Amino acid sequence: MIKFSIIVPCMNEEKNIEKFIIKTRSLFANKYNFKIIFIDDGSVDGTWKLIKNLKEKNSFISGIKLSRNFGKENAIECGLKNIKDEDFVITIDADLQHPLERIEDMINLWLQGYKIINTYRINSDKFFFRKFISKTFYFLINHFTNLKIQTSETDFMLLDKYVVSKYNQMNEKDKQYRSLINWMGFKKTSIPIKIDFREGGKSKYKLITLLKLAINILVSYSLYPFKFIAYLGAIMFSLSFATLLIVLIDKVFLFNSLLVSYNSIILLIQIILTGLILISVSLLAIYLNKILENTLSRPNYLIEEEID
Repeated sequence: MIKFSIIVPCMNEEKNIEKFIIKTRSLFANKYNFKIIFIDDGSVDGTWKLIKNLKEKNSFISGIKLSRNFGKENAIECGLKNIKDEDFVITIDADLQHPLERIEDMINLWLQGYKIINTYRINSDKFFFRKFISKTFYFLINHFTNLKIQTSETDFMLLDKYVVSKYNQMNEKDKQYRSLINWMGFKKTSIPIKIDFREGGKSKYKLITLLKLAINILVSYSLYPFKFIAYLGAIMFSLSFATLLIVLIDKVFLFNSLLVSYNSIILLIQIILTGLILISVSLLAIYLNKILENTLSRPNYLIEEEID
């Protein structure tokens, strides 16, 4: 019989945990040997207490409580590090927005030899501005890094045990789950899903989170930010040199006939160059911080309590 684990990172999801268990049990209890691993990523409500109580009635669930909120990516890594002899694992959110029914389709694709089965959303209730930011995010990732990510891709994935073993061998800090899985290669495919309305609680994925994710991916998988600054610097140097030539020609041959304030031009160039220098220093700081994080031996997460 096929054996797999469902890894469920959760933060303040006490309104959804029991519903998630009931629905999963109704779909797979008599068909597969499966286990649900809840990763409590620093919840401040009754999520962990509820998981422990539900464990007494449901032997197929287990839980790991992290010492604080380490972020969804690290919570997923914690779950992947704690699988044993499963054939594959599935990562999914606890809020019931990802359709559990599609797991059956993902399993069928795995049986056909696919090692990674991604999902991407085909419906959206996002506002125009958030849609624009999201599309810009995927454009930057697909055109300015060595990654190719399906637009509107989600963390709802199936990973073969071999893929998980290779993922766990990578010791870099602040792993970006979807990005790293796509970077790894292996035989993969994607299926479309419809995202359901959240049944309880509030979404933890804010716009600022998406921005941080984009910056992290860009500096982890690309040198384009530095290349962009280099090109911009070359352009600014060319413009400054051309301006200097125009000023000299005007003074020597045209006797200040141009109705231009040279001080204003010089001031504008100085302002632009100062901004360029500050952006360059900021980018350098981000890359250096990334190097520092991978130099330090701090773990990506700390476990406070486990139930199995």
